[in-house]
Amino acid sequence: MIIADYQKALDYLYSFTDFETTGARSSLNYDLRRMDELLGKFGNPQLKVPAIHIAGTKGKGSTAAMVSSILNTAGIKTGLYTSPHLVEFTERISLNSVNIEPGDVVNLVEKLKPVVKQINAQAKYGKLTAFELITALAFMYFSRCNAKFQVIETGLGGRLDATNIIKPEIVVLTSIGLDHTEVLG
Repeated sequence: MIIADYQKALDYLYSFTDFETTGARSSLNYDLRRMDELLGKFGNPQLKVPAIHIAGTKGKGSTAAMVSSILNTAGIKTGLYTSPHLVEFTERISLNSVNIEPGDVVNLVEKLKPVVKQINAQAKYGKLTAFELITALAFMYFSRCNAKFQVIETGLGGRLDATNIIKPEIVVLTSIGLDHTEVLG
């Protein structure tokens, strides 16, 4: 049963606009006020766990994984959020190097659904995207699990990236190149 529910949860998440796969990128599609509204309805879980934010063009995923590993090795309960996943969706969200369980994905998506429906019905700042929902899911998971740190890899990057809703303790910039200029300038 959990596998069917998990697949339904993933289908729900991917029923929203997904700029990771469509490539239809324009700065008009990004608005952090959507994330602020969504996460505000859940008590701003992104602010309840100190964050290390990793951004850059190349090496940000590897850097995020190394920082998370260092914290784990030091005995610090650490959440890691990366994207995209290589094989399985659960790779995106881990706690102490253990991927989120499909059942946790299902439970968190069920909590998101009514709030997302309400926000998207009004769509004051446009409709929420798949990446925004997945990012919110990670923040909710880390807060619920009482992580002591969260290591957050940016998506597209830039000032409008959904992960910029955090107030990080530390920001790490890997090498920066000229990509996604149609959105980032």
